[in-house]
Amino acid sequence: MKQLRNFITVTALILITSSAQMANAETPRGYSAAEREGQKLHQEMQAYNKVINSGNLHQINNHYNQFTTQLKATEKKIGQVSGSANRNQLNNKYVHPAKIAVERTIYEVSQLRLLQSIEGSVNQNQLEKAENDTAKLGRLIKRAEDIKKIGGYKSLPKTANQFLREKEAHVQGNLVTERLTEYNSVISKANLEQLNNLYDNFTKQIKLAEQKVGQVGGSTNRTKLNNTYIRPAKIAKERTIYEISQLRLLSSIEATIQETTPEKFTSDLAVLKRLINRGNEIKSVGNYQHLPMEISSTLEGKRFYLNYLYLDATNTLDRNNPEHAFPRLAELKIKWNALSEASKKEIVMKDAWTLQPETKYPGYLPKHLGFLYHLTGDSQYKRMVQENIALLKTYYLKDGQLQSPEYQKMDWWYRDPFARDLNGLYEAYQYTELPEIIDFIDNQAALWMSKVPRQSNNSFTIYPYGISDEGKIGSIEINPNQNIQIALLFSNLYWEPESRFYKNPLLKDIVYNEVNAVLSLQKENGSLPLRQHLPLVEDTNYGGYSGNMLYQLAQVWGNPSWIQSTIELGNWLFHEYSMSHPWNTPKDAPNYHFDRINSFNLISRVLLFYAAGIPEQDVHNWIQFSENRFPDEDMYLLERWYFYKSIPRNYLNGNMAIINQLPPSIYSEAAFRDKMSIRIVGETIKNATITVTNSLTKEAVTSFNVNGDNQQAFSLLKGEYEIIVEATEANGKTTKDSQKLSLHQDLTYSIDVLVFDQNNRFYQKLK
Repeated sequence: MKQLRNFITVTALILITSSAQMANAETPRGYSAAEREGQKLHQEMQAYNKVINSGNLHQINNHYNQFTTQLKATEKKIGQVSGSANRNQLNNKYVHPAKIAVERTIYEVSQLRLLQSIEGSVNQNQLEKAENDTAKLGRLIKRAEDIKKIGGYKSLPKTANQFLREKEAHVQGNLVTERLTEYNSVISKANLEQLNNLYDNFTKQIKLAEQKVGQVGGSTNRTKLNNTYIRPAKIAKERTIYEISQLRLLSSIEATIQETTPEKFTSDLAVLKRLINRGNEIKSVGNYQHLPMEISSTLEGKRFYLNYLYLDATNTLDRNNPEHAFPRLAELKIKWNALSEASKKEIVMKDAWTLQPETKYPGYLPKHLGFLYHLTGDSQYKRMVQENIALLKTYYLKDGQLQSPEYQKMDWWYRDPFARDLNGLYEAYQYTELPEIIDFIDNQAALWMSKVPRQSNNSFTIYPYGISDEGKIGSIEINPNQNIQIALLFSNLYWEPESRFYKNPLLKDIVYNEVNAVLSLQKENGSLPLRQHLPLVEDTNYGGYSGNMLYQLAQVWGNPSWIQSTIELGNWLFHEYSMSHPWNTPKDAPNYHFDRINSFNLISRVLLFYAAGIPEQDVHNWIQFSENRFPDEDMYLLERWYFYKSIPRNYLNGNMAIINQLPPSIYSEAAFRDKMSIRIVGETIKNATITVTNSLTKEAVTSFNVNGDNQQAFSLLKGEYEIIVEATEANGKTTKDSQKLSLHQDLTYSIDVLVFDQNNRFYQKLK
C-alpha cells in the first residue's frame, strides 16, 4: 500500500512538471505583460478615436500626450517579447491601429501647439520670433497635406480644420495688430527712414493675414476678421505707401547720380512728380488722416539734396551759394519747423556738416547756421540758431556748464570744448546779433573763471586742462591749440561792446599769458610742438589749427611778435612738408604721435601760407592738392576764415566772386599816455579816416586818411578829446569807433594804425 502511494505521488509530480513545461512552451517570454499594455493602449485608442470623431481639437490635444505615452509603453513591452512572429502579432493587433490614430492627428496637434507658441510670443511682444515661427507653421501645414495624401489617412472632422484656420487667422491678425501699433508709433514720430525699414515686413504680414483670413469658413466670419485686423493695417499702409515710394525713388536716383545724364535726371524727376501727384489724389479721395508735416518736409529736403548731388556730379555747383556749401543744413532748414522738440534736441548734437554722427562740439552748428543767415538773409536760419541756443540751455548743461553728452560722461569740464564751443557761438552771434547768445557766452565764461583757477607755467599764468566734477584741477601743461583757443575766446569777449567783459583788463591779461605761453614753445624752425611734454612732436594738423587762431589774435591785437610767429608757422609748414610728404608719419619718429590723415590737416595751412607770403600759385597748387587728395570732402572755402575777414574768397577759389559782407572791425586802445594803437581789419578797406576833436568845442583838431599802416604824431594841448575812427569796406559797410582822451598837460600825441586786409598782409609788415 505504501509503495502504491509513493508511485502515485511520483507520477503526479511528473505530470505537474510536464504540464508546466507545456504551458511555458505555449506562452512566450514577456507576452502576458505586453498583452496587458496592449489592452491599455486599445482602451486609450478607443477613447482617443471618440475624441477625434468629435472634431474638438482642444480635446484631441489634451488626450494626445497620454495616448502617445501609452503607445510608447506598449511598444517597449512588445519589444521585450521573444520571437519576431510574436512581436509582429502584437504590433499588428495594438500598435499599428494606434499609430494610424496618431498620424491622423499629429500635424493638427503640432499646428495647434505652434499656434499657441506664436500667440505667446505675440503677447510678449517677441514679434520677430513669432514671424519666424509663422514661417515654420506654413511649412508644417504643407508637410501635413503631403503626408496625409501619400498615407491615405482618413481625414479629421471638418470642425478640426476649421478651428485651426480660424485660430491661425486670429493669431496672425494679432501679430499684424502689434506690427500696426509699432508702425503707427513710428508714423507719429515722423521717422520716414524707420518707416521705410518697417514697411516691407509690415505689408508682408498683412498679406499673410489676408491669406489666413481667406481660409476661414463663412463670409460673416471673414468680414469680421478683415474689419478687426486687416482694414486698420491697410489704412496705415495706404497712408504711407506714396511717401515710402518717393523715398525709395529718391534713393534709387541718388545711388546712380554719378552716372546720370541731364535727360535721365529730368526723366527721373518727372516720375517723382507723377508719384507725388498720384499720392495727393489718392489721399484726397480716400480721406486718409494726414501724416505729420515732418514727413513731407523731409521728402522736400531730400529733393533739395538730390538736386545738390546732381549739380555736384555734373560740376555745376554754384561756389558762391552758401547753401551749396552746406547742403545738409539747407535740407534741415526745409523741415525744421515740422520737427518735434525731441528731434531738434537730437539734431543739435549731430555733426555740424553732415548731421550724421554725434558731435563732441555743439558750438559748430549754430556757427554754420549763422553764416547761412548772414549770406542768404533767410530768417529761418536765424530762428534755427535761436532755437539751437534754447535747446543747449535746456538739455545740455551739466551743473550749468555747456557740455556734449560725450564730455558729460567724462566728469570733467575741459578747456578745449569750453573754449571751442563758445568761440563757435561767438561767430554765430556776429552773424545774427542775437543778444541771448552773447549773454550765454558771458555766463559760461564767468562760470569758468569762478571755478577754474589760473596757475603758473614757464612764468606764464594760464588755465589748466580743466576741472573735474569733484573739484580736482587738471594738469597745467601747455597745449598750443587749447591755450590759443582760450585766448581767442577771451579776446572776443574783451573786444565785444555787448559783453559784460568789454575791455576788462583781466581778460587782456588772460589773452597775453595764454598766447605767450604757447609761443614760448615755438622752435627756431617756426614749428609748435603738439604739447609741452611732447617737444619732439611737431604736429602739422594742430600746428595749422593753432596757427589759424593765432592769425586772428595777431591782427586783432596787432602784436608784432605774434605776427612774426604766424609767418614763421606758415614758412615751417610750407618748406618742411611737401605734397609727397604732407604730414607726420611713423617714419618721422620721434616727430610723430599718431596719424592725422584728414583734409583739415592740409587745408588749414593755407591761411598761414597767405600770412607768410608764399607765392600765390604755390598756394593754389596746395589747395588743388588738398581737394584731389580728399575728393569726397568739401574744403568749405566759402566759410573758412570768413570771420577773420582779411583773406578774400577769390584768393581761395577763383570761382568765388562773393565779397565779405561783414563790416570792418576796429580795435583801438591807449598804448601809453601819449600814444594810441588802432587796428583796422577787413577784406578790402576802401577808405578809413581818423579825426581828433576837442570835446568842449567839438572842433576837429586834426584829421587824416589811412592808407595802409600809418603813424601820425601831432601836438595836443591839455584838455579833453575824442578820437574817432571810421572805416568803410568794399561792401559799403562802415564801422565807427571812438575813444575818449584826457590830457593833463600839453604833449605830442601819436597814433599808430595797422591795417589788415588783402592789400596789407602779415608778411608785408615785416621791417
